[in-house]
Parts: sequence; C-alpha cells; structure tokens
Amino acid sequence: MNLPASVAIIICTRDRAESLRETLVAVGRCAVPPDVTAELIVVDNGSTDHTAAVVRETPLANLPVRYVTEPQAGQVRARNSGLHATGADVILFTDDDVRPPLGWIEGMCRPILSGRTDAVMGAVHFPPHHAEFLSHEPFYSLRGWFAATDEIDRAAPGRLVGANMAFSRRVVAALGEFDPELGPGALGFYDDTLWSSRLQDAGFQIAAASEVSVEHHFDRSRLTRATLLSMAERMGRSAAWASYHWGQNGTRVAVATIWRTRLLLQTAQALTPWRKWQKVAPLWELRRVETLAYLVALRGFAGQPRKYHPAAGR
Repeated sequence: MNLPASVAIIICTRDRAESLRETLVAVGRCAVPPDVTAELIVVDNGSTDHTAAVVRETPLANLPVRYVTEPQAGQVRARNSGLHATGADVILFTDDDVRPPLGWIEGMCRPILSGRTDAVMGAVHFPPHHAEFLSHEPFYSLRGWFAATDEIDRAAPGRLVGANMAFSRRVVAALGEFDPELGPGALGFYDDTLWSSRLQDAGFQIAAASEVSVEHHFDRSRLTRATLLSMAERMGRSAAWASYHWGQNGTRVAVATIWRTRLLLQTAQALTPWRKWQKVAPLWELRRVETLAYLVALRGFAGQPRKYHPAAGR
C-alpha cells in the first residue's frame, strides 16, 4: 500500500513572537488535503522574546507542530536546520509575518505531488494599509525588496520567493543546503534567488501558482530612511557576492569606477541637503547607494576562490 504524500511547512523566526502567533493561527486554518500528511516545523533562530511560549500556546487543529532551535544567527541557517529536520516529499516555506489563504497547502504542493513541476513560486501581496503605502515612490519601485511577486513572469518564473515557495525532496537531495553567506543575518538578500538559480541549473523546473497568494504583514519600521539605506547597501553587497561566486563575474572593478560612482553620489547628496530630514530616502539615492555597495564588494571579492563552478553551457 502506498503511503500518503508528506508535506513539511517550515517557518523560521527570530524575536517576532506576536507576529508569529498570527501566522500560526492562519496556518491552522489551512485545509490539509486528505491524501497528504503534513506537519509544521517552527525553527527558532535564537529568539530572546517569548517565541517558545507562543509555539506552545498555539496548538493547531489541522496539523502537528514541531519546535526546532537554531542558535547560530542567520535565516538561512534556520532554513537549513528546518531542511535537516524533515524527510517530507514536499517542503513549503513561508515567513513569520505572512498570512496564507485556506487553500494554500493544496495550491502550493499539488503541482509538485502530481509531477507537473519540481518547485512552485506562490504569489505575495500586502494588506491594504501596506499596499497603499507601497503604491508611492520610492517604495513602488522597490517593492521586490519586500517580497512582492507582481513583477515576476507568471508564465516562466525565473525564481522563487522565500515568503511563499515550495519544492520537492529531490531538489534538496540534489542541492543540499541554502547558502549561509546570504539572506537576513548574513549579507542580507539573494538567498532564495541563488537557490532558484542552482535549482534550474540542476535541471529542475519552477512553476508559478499566482492564484495562491499570501499576505505579507512586514514591520512598517522597515520603511524608514535609515532602514532603506541599510537595505540598499545589503542588496548591493548580496548581488555582488552572487555575481562573483555564482555568475562567475571575472571583471575586476577599477578603483576609478568606484571613486567616480562615490563622487556622483556625494555630489547629488550635497545638492539635496534637505533629503536628510525626509522620512524616506529618495529612489535615486537608494539606487546609487546600492550600486556603490555592489562595486565596492565586487572589487573586494576579486581573487577569492569561487564557491561555485560554472556548469557546462553557463
């Protein structure tokens, strides 16, 4: 007799106990397909708040919950601990500030269980009070920084988004782990992007489930000027790391290019001193900070052994 297919839902969390509570309640409402056995794995990445208590106090009626700890900081390390904690046929990831819909498990996992694809990119949208704010610049042009998926081609999605992604056990067997150099707690971004590139390079397919959309209730404190500038720097450094180690970028960045980019940024900043008192940084400043961080980091990586080797034809 064939055993039921198995699904492991993994949520990595750190010091967001009350947000996690809302996410657990939402996951607890999701329908579990009758031919599937499912469990939820909460990976606590070194929380100092009452996260453990929230997990204990929020039992789910639809599936069992396991609490796993990963004390070494970094979301990717927590993700990898979650992968090691399960042998499920399908792994479904979301975040501790996300609210999935009722048909989430079926919609994200069925295309994989049926053999139609190896990985699924689900959609991400925002609650109304976030969506209105993000409809204005600079946020509208940067909404991908907050896991928005509306700019990704649904017919041929080139990547997964960590807030709503699923993939088969075969993918894990082939790729191993997410790269701990990237993601929150490390360089900052590109962990799911690099995983997607490695996945496709290994011959696996990504399909979109645009009708399966989760709601992202991220902390509005991420929209301040200081936080956005920090995000721009981390985005640039993360992109440089991926470009050097995975993209095999062999061009050494000239010092003159870095100085010219820095001079352009500083000149524009000097001509707009009032920007310092604005609640958010203008888009041009964020983009130039991102570019400068990319160039500086890429030059710094030059000469290092590459972590990945180019595959045939790439």
